[in-house]
Amino acid sequence: MELSNFRVNSVEADGWVPAHSAYLEQQYEKWTGSYSLGSDDSCFWAIATGIPGLGSNPGGGTYL
Repeated sequence: MELSNFRVNSVEADGWVPAHSAYLEQQYEKWTGSYSLGSDDSCFWAIATGIPGLGSNPGGGTYL
């Protein structure tokens, strides 16, 4: 998954604003598999598989 031009609706700014950081996490502990999360100058990204041991699996979550 890639999320680019990511914006959030801010109550404080009264409208849509660009997101410069995000918190991503796996929420399905009972399902096995691998995943990696990251970001670069253009997008937030996530890669997931159903095969254990193929990704970094950052645990409780990752701030990007």
